[in-house]
Amino acid sequence: MADRWGEPDPRKIAQLPADIITHWQAFFMPEQENTTKTQQTTASIASVRTDIESQCHDVMRAING
Repeated sequence: MADRWGEPDPRKIAQLPADIITHWQAFFMPEQENTTKTQQTTASIASVRTDIESQCHDVMRAING
Protein backbone atom coordinates (compact mmCIF):
# COMPACT_ATOMS: atom_id res chain seq x y z
CA MET A 1 0.00 0.00 0.00
CA ALA A 2 2.91 2.32 0.56
CA ASP A 3 3.79 2.01 -3.13
CA ARG A 4 0.21 2.74 -4.11
CA TRP A 5 0.17 5.97 -2.09
CA GLY A 6 3.71 6.96 -3.04
CA GLU A 7 4.90 6.78 0.57
CA PRO A 8 8.67 6.19 0.68
CA ASP A 9 8.54 4.91 4.29
CA PRO A 10 6.24 1.84 4.58
CA ARG A 11 6.53 1.98 8.37
CA LYS A 12 4.12 4.92 8.35
CA ILE A 13 1.50 2.77 6.67
CA ALA A 14 2.21 -0.11 9.05
CA GLN A 15 1.54 2.19 12.02
CA LEU A 16 -2.04 2.87 10.90
CA PRO A 17 -4.82 1.18 12.90
CA ALA A 18 -5.76 -2.28 11.63
CA ASP A 19 -9.30 -1.29 10.64
CA ILE A 20 -7.99 1.46 8.36
CA ILE A 21 -5.48 -0.88 6.71
CA THR A 22 -8.21 -3.51 6.24
CA HIS A 23 -10.52 -0.90 4.73
CA TRP A 24 -7.95 0.19 2.16
CA GLN A 25 -6.97 -3.39 1.34
CA ALA A 26 -10.63 -4.16 0.61
CA PHE A 27 -10.89 -0.96 -1.44
CA PHE A 28 -7.99 -1.97 -3.68
CA MET A 29 -9.02 -5.66 -4.05
CA PRO A 30 -11.52 -5.18 -6.92
CA GLU A 31 -8.77 -3.62 -9.05
CA GLN A 32 -6.60 -6.67 -8.49
CA GLU A 33 -9.49 -9.01 -9.37
CA ASN A 34 -10.21 -7.06 -12.56
CA THR A 35 -6.55 -7.25 -13.56
CA THR A 36 -6.57 -11.02 -13.10
CA LYS A 37 -9.78 -11.40 -15.12
CA THR A 38 -8.37 -9.21 -17.89
CA GLN A 39 -5.20 -11.30 -18.05
CA GLN A 40 -7.23 -14.52 -18.23
CA THR A 41 -9.46 -13.10 -20.97
CA THR A 42 -6.44 -11.94 -22.97
CA ALA A 43 -4.85 -15.38 -22.69
CA SER A 44 -8.02 -17.14 -23.86
CA ILE A 45 -8.42 -14.75 -26.81
CA ALA A 46 -4.81 -15.38 -27.83
CA SER A 47 -5.35 -19.15 -27.76
CA VAL A 48 -8.54 -18.84 -29.83
CA ARG A 49 -6.72 -16.70 -32.40
CA THR A 50 -3.98 -19.30 -32.63
CA ASP A 51 -6.59 -22.04 -33.20
CA ILE A 52 -8.37 -20.01 -35.87
CA GLU A 53 -5.10 -19.16 -37.61
CA SER A 54 -4.04 -22.80 -37.66
CA GLN A 55 -7.43 -23.82 -39.06
CA CYS A 56 -7.17 -21.16 -41.76
CA HIS A 57 -3.69 -22.37 -42.72
CA ASP A 58 -4.97 -25.96 -42.90
CA VAL A 59 -7.87 -24.92 -45.15
CA MET A 60 -5.59 -22.92 -47.43
CA ARG A 61 -3.21 -25.89 -47.71
CA ALA A 62 -6.13 -28.15 -48.61
CA ILE A 63 -7.43 -25.69 -51.22
CA ASN A 64 -4.01 -25.09 -52.78
CA GLY A 65 -3.19 -28.78 -52.82
